[in-house]
Amino acid sequence: MTAGASPRSAPDTRFLRAIWTIPELSEHPVTVSRLARSLGHTPGTVSDRIKRLASRGLVEHERYGAVALTPEGKRDALRAVRVHRQLRCVLAELFDYPWPELSDDAEGLEVAVTDRFMTLAAQRLGSPEFDPYGEPIPRLDGTVPALLDGPLMTASTAHARISRVVSASKAVLRTLDGHSLRPGATLQVVSWNPSVGVLRVTGPRGEAELGLAAVRSLRTLREPGVQAAFGAG
Repeated sequence: MTAGASPRSAPDTRFLRAIWTIPELSEHPVTVSRLARSLGHTPGTVSDRIKRLASRGLVEHERYGAVALTPEGKRDALRAVRVHRQLRCVLAELFDYPWPELSDDAEGLEVAVTDRFMTLAAQRLGSPEFDPYGEPIPRLDGTVPALLDGPLMTASTAHARISRVVSASKAVLRTLDGHSLRPGATLQVVSWNPSVGVLRVTGPRGEAELGLAAVRSLRTLREPGVQAAFGAG
């Protein structure tokens, strides 16, 4: 193991990131079934991995209950999230990587890079607080930049500014990129067809039709206490 690199395997790191990230986007508890959907694994595979993480003192989990990070697990998860999102910045800014490919390649690098490398990279980039997908980068002290947003389908107006793109496959990222629907872009909802799961929007490159996976990946800025202007049906 390279000095200063992650002490966890790639699968452990990915699971810890997922356990930390799910509550970032939802108030629902982290369960085996939610982890399975998030990671694309079977519940049995997830359950086995959770048992291994629990045996190492990284998570707490009662059968059929929620999964929670221990203090040591939270420390490792925060590092994993910080490194993963910083690596997206490194690939985008220093290597001009295509936007849809940032996450996959960051995942391949995250267990190999050292803390020293990441510190120098952050300094080189000006210590960004958000990655190219708009996701906040945890600071070294464990705090996370605030971002008041929510799912696109609960936006308070038909005009919305994209804050971040979350849990998106490479295919979804390519679709969004093709329409320039990245963080910071403004879109206008034209219509929602719940029977086929298609949202028509007008964005930077004109009108686009977004499938349910793309719609669910988009989060938009909002003001507290304002009701949704349209619903997912």
